[in-house]
Amino acid sequence: MLICSNETRKNVFYCYVKEFVLLFVCGCSIITCKRADMKKQNGQRPDRVKQQRFRHMAMQCVYFAVAASLLVCAFWSPARATDRQYERKAAFMCKVLQFIDWPEAACSAEDTTITIGILGRDPFGAAFVPFAGKTVRGRRLVVCSVSSPDEAVPCEMLFVAASEQHRLNAVMASLKDSGALTVSDLPDFIAQGGMLYLYEEKDAVRLEINHAAAKRAGFKISSKLLEMARVVR
Repeated sequence: MLICSNETRKNVFYCYVKEFVLLFVCGCSIITCKRADMKKQNGQRPDRVKQQRFRHMAMQCVYFAVAASLLVCAFWSPARATDRQYERKAAFMCKVLQFIDWPEAACSAEDTTITIGILGRDPFGAAFVPFAGKTVRGRRLVVCSVSSPDEAVPCEMLFVAASEQHRLNAVMASLKDSGALTVSDLPDFIAQGGMLYLYEEKDAVRLEINHAAAKRAGFKISSKLLEMARVVR
């Protein structure tokens, strides 16, 4: 699978760097204070013993900074900041692709990829990474960010992010003839003409389908998926 944006990986890298620097500075501050105390106690220990003790403390602080920064970033990375909900939603979206037939006009026998577009500020982070190299219905999965509805034309599925809430009416009007299956987790998405609404219930992803909108756009939705979902007709 292709992830078009490197922003998430950069954020994770910067997280590690910032946490390491912060903890290392704290460790150095502790050492400095300890060294000042040792100077006040001048004469109680030979200089060589003091130097050895200082080096030992410095190494302890370095080890602590490395270990603590790894633990902090493991639990506070951007993917964890989204409460894992977008990991579940990413997996659910990939699964949904198995149950949709696209309009004939939007399909071509030459297509070797199936594309999920993300319109607006990407909330998924690295959630799609586990699906790298996967195929869906014999086509390679591609995930990319799009900045405007006009860029959504190559997308089989388009997720509309929460950042587009303020202009949702205009976005949905622009997507009317895009040929993309529209998906979002915005609460009023179905009312605005969206096709699939993802919501959380008891730590599981649930689905609401605007069957009428999907049919008007030429999509055929499997009866198995309809049975799993809350359907708006």
